[in-house]
Amino acid sequence: MLDDKKRQLIRDILEGKGVTGTCNKCDHKDFVIDGYFHLDIQKSLTNANLGTSQTVPSVGLICKNCGNIELYAVRAVLPHDSQL
Repeated sequence: MLDDKKRQLIRDILEGKGVTGTCNKCDHKDFVIDGYFHLDIQKSLTNANLGTSQTVPSVGLICKNCGNIELYAVRAVLPHDSQL
C-alpha cells in the first residue's frame, strides 16, 4: 500500500503531465491510486512466460465508478529520485 504522501506525489506529477483523472470508459472523475503493478515483458505472443525477470513497473489509477485501471510506466512519468 502507498501512504498518503506518495499517493499525492503521484497524483501531482500525473496532473502536471496532463493526466486529467477522467475515466476513458465511463467519464467518471474519481480515481484511487492504490499501489504498483508489474507487467511482465514477453518475447513472444505464442509462449507466455510468467515471472520473467523483465518487468515494467507501473502505477495504476483505478476508477471508483467502473473499476477501469489506467496504467502509467513509473520510469516514464515519475522522477528517478522520488523513492517511490
